[in-house]
Amino acid sequence: MHEFKFEPVRLPAAAEDPAGVSGKIHRVPWGDHCAHAVVVSERGEVGIVETAGAVVLVEKNLAGEPRASLDFESRPLAAIAPLAGAGADALWAMLTRL
Repeated sequence: MHEFKFEPVRLPAAAEDPAGVSGKIHRVPWGDHCAHAVVVSERGEVGIVETAGAVVLVEKNLAGEPRASLDFESRPLAAIAPLAGAGADALWAMLTRL
């Protein structure tokens, strides 16, 4: 069984907002090898954020694949958009059950 840890990721109201993205994401598969991450907020929005400088820890799963912890603090967004209708609620419920 995989152990995922989620902390709320705070997304600003707009991609141009200087507040940026703040929050932590743990055990992201290959997170240290990707240039961007997709994040979902409690408000039902999805954002794309650069990962450069956000990797704080890299561990390996039983198969030897990397799992990274990412820490975002006032990180600017590349893009932000609302998730449509009930899909946002269903996605957030699924993510918080893991």
